[in-house]
Amino acid sequence: MTSNESDREIQDILQKFLKKLLEKAQKREPSEGFKIIDSSSPNGIYVYDSSSRIWRRIQCDKFSPWSDGLYIIYFDNTKCPACRKYDPTWFKFVEDTSSRDSDVHFVIVLCDWFARKCRAEEAASTFREFGVRASPTTVLIYVKDGKIIRREDIEGAVSYQVLATRYALFKHTAKMS
Repeated sequence: MTSNESDREIQDILQKFLKKLLEKAQKREPSEGFKIIDSSSPNGIYVYDSSSRIWRRIQCDKFSPWSDGLYIIYFDNTKCPACRKYDPTWFKFVEDTSSRDSDVHFVIVLCDWFARKCRAEEAASTFREFGVRASPTTVLIYVKDGKIIRREDIEGAVSYQVLATRYALFKHTAKMS
């Protein structure tokens, strides 16, 4: 091996290393989390922290409930115009509901376009696991003894009133289960 070949090989290795460092830096989220999740947010799974009123991206293989209770999951696609229309309704609903009901967990599963175009395998796996094929879709689940015992899907960019009413009915009937 000549010294020129050796120099090129070292340069290639350094360039690959730098590229990986840059990719990691770009993927890093702010430690304080996100105020909202939108089409510019990284694909992934986000959980709402009601005490600090921010969304935190979680690392997992796919979403699974971490405790018994009520979960409201928004399946969002960055390339979806209906999702952008629904976002103000969703975020207002989360803010209002989390201030009243501390026992509800809010989750966003974000891909570019369902599981077909997703830069986060955990989000793509969750889209597949829940069988979501329309966007936006809001899934309400009630977990008891570690199992989903009730589920309701709300497809489309529904109004605040529809979302709040469906949630109230779901919560009432789920607690009776």
